[in-house]
Amino acid sequence: MSSRNAPIQTVGLVAIYAPSAKGYYRLKWIEPDGSRGDTTAGRSIEEARAKATELAVRLSRAASPFAVVTLQDIVEEFLTEGRSPYRKRRTWQKAQKNQIRRSLARSIAGDEHLQAMDITRSVLDRMRARGGTDNMVRANTTALRGLLYWGYQSPKRYFSPEQAELLPRAGVRPAPSKPSRIRPLRETSVHRSGDGLDYISNEDAPSADLAVGLGNRLHRCFPAWGRLSVEFAANVGARWGEQFQLDVHDIHLDGCADHSFCHVHIDYQVDAGANAGSRASRLTLPKGKKRRVVPIARTSFTGYALRDEVRARRDAALAEQATGENSDAYVRGTEHLPIFPSLLPYAREIDRLGTRLGRTPMPSADRLAQVVKDDQMAPNGCSRDGRDFLPLSVQRFGVLVPVRSRRCRTSLTDLPPHSEREAS
Repeated sequence: MSSRNAPIQTVGLVAIYAPSAKGYYRLKWIEPDGSRGDTTAGRSIEEARAKATELAVRLSRAASPFAVVTLQDIVEEFLTEGRSPYRKRRTWQKAQKNQIRRSLARSIAGDEHLQAMDITRSVLDRMRARGGTDNMVRANTTALRGLLYWGYQSPKRYFSPEQAELLPRAGVRPAPSKPSRIRPLRETSVHRSGDGLDYISNEDAPSADLAVGLGNRLHRCFPAWGRLSVEFAANVGARWGEQFQLDVHDIHLDGCADHSFCHVHIDYQVDAGANAGSRASRLTLPKGKKRRVVPIARTSFTGYALRDEVRARRDAALAEQATGENSDAYVRGTEHLPIFPSLLPYAREIDRLGTRLGRTPMPSADRLAQVVKDDQMAPNGCSRDGRDFLPLSVQRFGVLVPVRSRRCRTSLTDLPPHSEREAS
């Protein structure tokens, strides 16, 4: 090479050439894939050195000739392989793959043309900040970290070891570049189930045929309380663990100091996971750690005289306590204790009477409305909305007051008879 065509200075892998006739310095280099690079670098040697240094740093990040592959192509290959880049290399499920695809598409939007060796920490911060919430930034970070790790492990070596470590676990994350509108706080947790808004809809409650059929089957085995337990579950919503711990002091047919209407306090349930022989209590709080007060209807939706039967069973339990047969005055008596395992199939069916969706068992809106109507309480109205049937604030003067409904409100005097509602 003649001295005329020799570079006047070299910065890393970038050669700086003297100005041409137009007065601009030129930079030349070889890309990792073997292609030649050539560009101008300003009219001063300082500008040329600064640009050459930037290019040299970029070239030093090239782990292989494939470092010039665009980010879009690398992402597509990563998703096509469809497996985790980490130790066990598990194949992604369809939903997981779709989630990673969405996160990467959101992250690289506008930067698809960048080459692998162009990826720096500042570029990654710009990419993962493309989300409206902190959770989206977290998802973007996780997806990009997996992409870098996979690209470094790939036989093509898209990324260098330094690039693969740019997003360490438990590292800091940027704030969302376009924060979404902040939603108002929602009150979803309450002390008592009866004060909340998100509970079971009418169609989740059991049908009359289901309750009567199971009640008759259980009555043949346990005449004292078989039918009652089923009707109690279907109307009050008590689970089997809650029913088996009820005693006469939990049932207030004539009201109590706080509530003057007929109701039951469900404060505990049998802990099915407790160890046999343990001195610790076999009782625990109800599901969700929420106690509740539930009214007892005078007549079940099946026509069963629920309140009278509860009163009769309460009196019988007190008589059993007086004779020493039932020392704790359990509503279910003590006959269930030695044969409890055989009751489990029935217990599970009793649980399903509260809900078919596995959520908190509660009577439906229409049935609570019927309780209110039977007792001539709250004649001003009751929500017919399936999501609002249970939010009833119980005043100390024996009045059930439905809380505000999100959708509609129907007067109790406008409710059709229960038989017509069942038919519809």
